[in-house]
Amino acid sequence: MPLVLEANGNLTRMLELVALGEEERKLVEQGMALNQLLLSRLADEPTPAGPTPRELHSGKRKPLSVLTETVGLVKPD
Repeated sequence: MPLVLEANGNLTRMLELVALGEEERKLVEQGMALNQLLLSRLADEPTPAGPTPRELHSGKRKPLSVLTETVGLVKPD
């Protein structure tokens, strides 16, 4: 996911710093739109640890079962 976020920043910088023709500018803008679409699709896909990017961003975090079992913490309901 960090690479997808980095790609959007790179495309934004390209628009700001590189002299692009009209067609090139449209292609970069299309790339930015496709990048946003990809981000929205991935927002609800679980990460390898379990929570989705949307859950991680919202602060709704669940304790990892491996940690709760290893450390002896109370498991969530």
